[in-house]
Amino acid sequence: MDSHLEIVTMNYIEIDDLKVRYGDFQALSGVSFNVAERERICLLGPSGCGKTTTLQVMAGFVVPASGEVRLAGRSLIGLAPEKRNIGIMFQNYALFPHMTVFENVAFGLRMRSASNAEIKQEVMIALERVKLAHAAEKMPSMMSGGEQQRIAFARAVIVKPSLLLLDEPFSNLDARLRQEMRGELLEMLAGLPIATIMVTHDQEEAMAIADRIVVMRAGHIEQIGTPSEIYDTPRSLFAARFIGDSNTFSGKVVSTDADIAEIEVGALGRVRGKNHGLNTGANAEVLVRPQRVIIAEPKSANTQQNSVPATVERVLFLGHRTEIHVRLDNGFKFVIWAPDHNRTDVQPGASVMLVWNVADTFAFPGGA
Repeated sequence: MDSHLEIVTMNYIEIDDLKVRYGDFQALSGVSFNVAERERICLLGPSGCGKTTTLQVMAGFVVPASGEVRLAGRSLIGLAPEKRNIGIMFQNYALFPHMTVFENVAFGLRMRSASNAEIKQEVMIALERVKLAHAAEKMPSMMSGGEQQRIAFARAVIVKPSLLLLDEPFSNLDARLRQEMRGELLEMLAGLPIATIMVTHDQEEAMAIADRIVVMRAGHIEQIGTPSEIYDTPRSLFAARFIGDSNTFSGKVVSTDADIAEIEVGALGRVRGKNHGLNTGANAEVLVRPQRVIIAEPKSANTQQNSVPATVERVLFLGHRTEIHVRLDNGFKFVIWAPDHNRTDVQPGASVMLVWNVADTFAFPGGA
């Protein structure tokens, strides 16, 4: 997390109990979260979860049935979008095709009746910031996808907004360019003293950019936390599955205590994991991250570990990691990731023991 967050003592943006309904569809069901000054927040979730609706309420494009949005202590409910001093970068960038790059970036200042001298100075500063000063007189159609994104960013921030909203800003870029633009976006945001809220359905994008992630599902919030908090300590089955990859098994709880649940899993026998609200006799879902599993010699595990015998089926070298696919005795499949610096010499057909820590095993109520 950025060091500037350590000195923040106030909530700059407050979202309180937002509810939005479209006919019979409840788009938001009591969404609440706060954002600190200069903090980067990502609203993350699948299509239809409510993340874009939340952004539109903040921008003033959607009026909530109830709830509150406050910016620096000031209510935004009922305030026209153009009076909120919010910068918005749309999913399709929404550049004006008949205007030059300069005029696209200058648009917000012209709408505020800035002088020509101020417009020229501020636009060139903004274009320098996004490394496009040389393209001021070009048309948007002459620019690449990444360059168009930077134009849209410059246009959004040139009016010195109190808040920047980003709606799926990388969705129109190819995979390699998406990675490059993440770094550029972080560099551009670092020089701006404003909070940023970004909508995305891409978990890697959210983890790379956000100080905190708001995981959403079906109009409500599942979990709020730093990327590492949500990845390492998910609070729900949905959050655990949505953030990161997992091997997942179904079973029935045979015993519990305050912290650990023991589950009978047909594929694995008895497995122990962190207890998330389970009671004896309940159905359970057990998850373990593929990089938390190691391949050991047969019969090499201790009481702080889960273990199960398996047969290696495939070994895939992927550069940054080796992916090992194994099959358990009853036919169930399991995936292990070994980092490149810890490559294994196992071969297809080998009998192995899969071992992972109880502390790295998540046990949630089943059927969610």
